[in-house]
Amino acid sequence: MYKIFINDKPFVLSSLNDDTSEFEGIERIHFDSENLINLIKAGEEMKFKGLILLCIDVEKALVEFKKHFISIEASGGIVLNNEKKLLLIKRFGKWDLPKGKIDLGESNEEAALREVEEECGVSQLSIVKEYSTTFHTYKNQGHRFFKITYWYLMNCKYTEKLVPQLEESITEAIWQDLNTFDLKETDSYWSIKDLLKNIVNLKK
Repeated sequence: MYKIFINDKPFVLSSLNDDTSEFEGIERIHFDSENLINLIKAGEEMKFKGLILLCIDVEKALVEFKKHFISIEASGGIVLNNEKKLLLIKRFGKWDLPKGKIDLGESNEEAALREVEEECGVSQLSIVKEYSTTFHTYKNQGHRFFKITYWYLMNCKYTEKLVPQLEESITEAIWQDLNTFDLKETDSYWSIKDLLKNIVNLKK
């Protein structure tokens, strides 16, 4: 199963056997490559709250989906400090996680560490493990982009003041106590909440 977010709405490529119960109330239709671009356009125009496409071959369906986009890759961090507080940034008025495009010659891990350092002004980072990969799309200057983001769980020993990277439209960077973190009520993106749903259980 692949969860692709279009305008922060789930566009799910699912086999007939996948558990899609988390998407209760979202329409299910059979995958049709000839009609795919029309469904993508409908998602871009916010004409549905999500869509589950039932696929005979999910991997082949993903290849067909990506044909309509320019693919780009990014890396980011889900960062916890020694007090089990989560590093969050506020960008464009919503709470988000530090991430960014992978530079030429960079590994996914190197890019993730660099982006966290640059966007939050931290150091003393270490990668604990590879955590997840997410997919979302956006349009820019008439082109469609398919963004693949590789996420790494990180530990941070840095205890000084956080410095948000203002030139990247980041206005805040905070350590969020997981004991008081209400993920459902947090003004964030569906894709980010989906990524963090298991992290919020890592309390002291």
